[in-house]
Amino acid sequence: MMNIMTRYAPLVAGLMVTGCDYTGDFLFPQPVETVPGIQDLGQLEPTEWETLDEIRAAAKFGEIGATGTADVGGMSFTFTGTGRDVCVFVDPETVSWTQSVSRTNPVAGFTWPDNLLDDGDIDLFAGVSVYYSGSPGQEIGGFEVRYQDALGNEIPVEFNECSIIGTFFPGGGGHSGRAMPEYCTLTSTQTGVDYTVVLETFSSPADDDRLGYGLVFLDGPCSDVDNLINAELLNNSECLLLGESINPAHAHDYRDAPFLVEGQENLGSFTWPASDDVEKLFCSVYAAQSSLDLRKYCEDEETNLRDNLLTRAACNDGTRRCYCGDMEESPNANQ
Repeated sequence: MMNIMTRYAPLVAGLMVTGCDYTGDFLFPQPVETVPGIQDLGQLEPTEWETLDEIRAAAKFGEIGATGTADVGGMSFTFTGTGRDVCVFVDPETVSWTQSVSRTNPVAGFTWPDNLLDDGDIDLFAGVSVYYSGSPGQEIGGFEVRYQDALGNEIPVEFNECSIIGTFFPGGGGHSGRAMPEYCTLTSTQTGVDYTVVLETFSSPADDDRLGYGLVFLDGPCSDVDNLINAELLNNSECLLLGESINPAHAHDYRDAPFLVEGQENLGSFTWPASDDVEKLFCSVYAAQSSLDLRKYCEDEETNLRDNLLTRAACNDGTRRCYCGDMEESPNANQ
């Protein structure tokens, strides 16, 4: 009987040769040359502020792209400790909600599904630069040191000083999740000591693989920001910064300049149409649980699509944007 390896040797050889060319690149979003998946935002200084307008004027807006590989993407910046508290606040595009399907007590404004393909997620970390394992603009790292105990075991010690504060984590801990702002206070920063802040890309919008964001770096604790949000009746940290959903139609090269725009008032046509309106409607649901404004927007969006003979899929091709999902894909309350 012919040896099985001899019989199938040509096939095995062919598989080995072609196997060497397999990279798995097709599994990852393809990078955009002018929008790197890893960016260095440079050295920043905390902004002194008192009003909402001053925060929005200090906000920086940009995009982060895909790495094209399994490498973690994101941005980092450094600052020098001031001896005081500082607050880092980042808002990724756009807004996201879980559809309310309760038959007895639904949240009226959220009874239409969200379009999940236009949202992104950024996770925030920070610490003393000497503990940072990444390389600015080259590799995203963490704040962890390993030491070996007497038995030879490697023990990781976490030096991340960023305890997340947000709408869903008022006491700190965890991350805010899809499209929701994250912010944290670095308490009593050491004067003259270098710190690194990491904004790690957890997920990017699937419609264009370019994650827009708004960033503010403020003097003082984030509790002061929360107090301002309450005083201004914004109802939700999502409405502190508006318009962070950047339209990729512009030709900005983030390799040359890390930010597209500084100051919310300068966003103009760089923002996807109606994105700031949708953010305000999203916040209005939190202001009054019976608010139907967001659902009404989604109903009008559906009507507009039908009038123009477009499907929901057309909203996810990267050239146009819808903010609501397909009502026909709604889950059943009994499922």
